[in-house]
Amino acid sequence: MKTCILPISYLPDLSFFHLMNKCHNAILLDDVKNPKANIAHIKDKELVIPISKWDYLNEIKIEKSSSWKEDHLKALKMIYSKEPNFDKIYAIIEGRFTQASEDVYKRHQAELLIDICIDFIYWFRGYLGIKSDIAYSSKMGFSGFPLEERCALMCSAAGTTEYISYDKVSVIMFPKMALTKTPKPKGISIIDRIFAKGKECLE
Repeated sequence: MKTCILPISYLPDLSFFHLMNKCHNAILLDDVKNPKANIAHIKDKELVIPISKWDYLNEIKIEKSSSWKEDHLKALKMIYSKEPNFDKIYAIIEGRFTQASEDVYKRHQAELLIDICIDFIYWFRGYLGIKSDIAYSSKMGFSGFPLEERCALMCSAAGTTEYISYDKVSVIMFPKMALTKTPKPKGISIIDRIFAKGKECLE
């Protein structure tokens, strides 16, 4: 069982899905603090989701009064309109914004950052044909441990035989599994690549 552990953010880099694609199981860190989780980098521009205040990722609320979705769609159209897969991918992203909001408001009184992030992660995963299962750190326990030790405990609980990461980890922390440090792709946005390459963007 190959496992990776990934931070959650809005429209993650290509490296997020590249690593997920190598594993049977991806554990997403949904209950940690990530000060950049609301920022997506595309070309030379940042797309920022306005939030009410910083908190643990699964508790961060999006500001209701903002027109950020319209602004992000305008930016995507301006930057990528000449890419070969623009019409199809843009329509899907526009639809996900609408559907995600409808789904979220059925569950919460406020729109949460994590719901938007997760919705897009699941869509990209399906579109790219990634088969790995997804688990959440908040559901696995071990919340009182330092992060590296917690990661090792979650991997063990998931039945991991090989832990795959972009970073070197301690053999002491992960004593009963193979450790694989894989090269990290350059910091390319999944959005940059998917408009240009479509479903072949991981190749």
